Amino acid sequence: MRIAFDYQTFVLQSYGGISRYFYELASELATTCGQDVAVFAPLYVNRYLAGAPDKLRVLGMPIPSLPKSGRLYRFANSLLVAPLLKRFRPDIVHESYYASSR
Repeated sequence: MRIAFDYQTFVLQSYGGISRYFYELASELATTCGQDVAVFAPLYVNRYLAGAPDKLRVLGMPIPSLPKSGRLYRFANSLLVAPLLKRFRPDIVHESYYASSR
């Protein structure tokens, strides 16, 4: 099964909270359950993704967490993630926060 996790929580949190939960869930699905899992976060501030296991694909790059940049990062990610998702063709898209535009 192809499972895609979106960027929303990974662009908002560097550590802890809900981002830790989604990172652990995606990691376990990829390693223990053998699913094809990818995190689609073209731009992210989350530190867990940098240490992701090889079986968990992280499609994106880390950027610095700058004050008042969250809205800009989320907008850029919303534009960049659509073509990546279309190419991956996931069976499940797991949004990690509330989507306002879908």
